[in-house]
Amino acid sequence: MRSPGDPSTWPAHERRMKAELDAAGIPEDTVDELLNSRYDYEQAVPIMVDWLEHLDERVPADQNRDGWRTGLLRNLITKYARGNQRAFDAVIRLFYLDPPVTRAEIEAATLAILEIASAAQLDQMAALIEHLRGNPWRWMIISWLANIKTPAAIALTTRLLTDADPDARYQAIKAIGRQKPKGVRDK
Repeated sequence: MRSPGDPSTWPAHERRMKAELDAAGIPEDTVDELLNSRYDYEQAVPIMVDWLEHLDERVPADQNRDGWRTGLLRNLITKYARGNQRAFDAVIRLFYLDPPVTRAEIEAATLAILEIASAAQLDQMAALIEHLRGNPWRWMIISWLANIKTPAAIALTTRLLTDADPDARYQAIKAIGRQKPKGVRDK
């Protein structure tokens, strides 16, 4: 998503992104450069979220919106986005779009939400697990439960042990092993 040559000749949306990155003190000029940077910039998170929320308004329809969305999502796979409710909301909504986003976008959204989600979003993650029945990305969302050791997360994981999907059951078994709830190994 970078036009070659002088940035002053870039399309308006690319110049706008460069200006926002510059204003935040980020030396990379584009979403792709930021993604491939050896550095992780905390101040990039609100920029990526804002662009995700307003992508269709900012990137013309004849441009590669799918590629932009994927790049924005991949830039949210960072510790600096962890627990950020606005980032979580911007990402989770992509799972519910009709028509759905592309495979590359859903893969990036899955990886981003796994990094962003915290115990505070357990109810929304539980709803997402249910929504994704039959979806190949569901098992990854279930694997996230291993990091959450609250009674509600353990109850959800326990229910998933009898799920019809063998991948879901396998991830639930792994998750319950890491959650280490009292009394489960005694049965």
